[in-house]
Amino acid sequence: MLRKYAAFAAGFAVLAFSGCASNAPVKLTPAQFVAAVCPSVQQAFTIAPTLTALIPADAQTKIADAKPIVDASCAVGATISTDTPAKFVATVFPAVSVIVGAAPDDVLNQNMKAQIQGAILLAELGVGTVTAVANANAASAPVAASQ
Repeated sequence: MLRKYAAFAAGFAVLAFSGCASNAPVKLTPAQFVAAVCPSVQQAFTIAPTLTALIPADAQTKIADAKPIVDASCAVGATISTDTPAKFVATVFPAVSVIVGAAPDDVLNQNMKAQIQGAILLAELGVGTVTAVANANAASAPVAASQ
């Protein structure tokens, strides 16, 4: 069990810091985003059932709501749309956050939990920024004059 948690923590840490190696902008398609986060997210959902006794009922609802999104988006050959990253930010990442918070300290120490939560926040910030810019660009796009 400790090995699963360690792999999960390592996956989120790699995701969080992978863009720090260079100053070049990283442009991910929605499919690339999902491919990058799915292994760690799936790991969290794999260990979630072992933490049921530690997760409050209302938080278990978050996990239940996110599970179908994870299953559909992370399946081999899944169709990923432009709104899939936003679904991850709104539904999946809060569920992962609950799972991480519920992990006992002897499995995920506070430092590891903080690193994972930081990676989640970075991903949320990145998706939020890209979404805001895309929406602003769409709103300011010239509209053809009607005749």
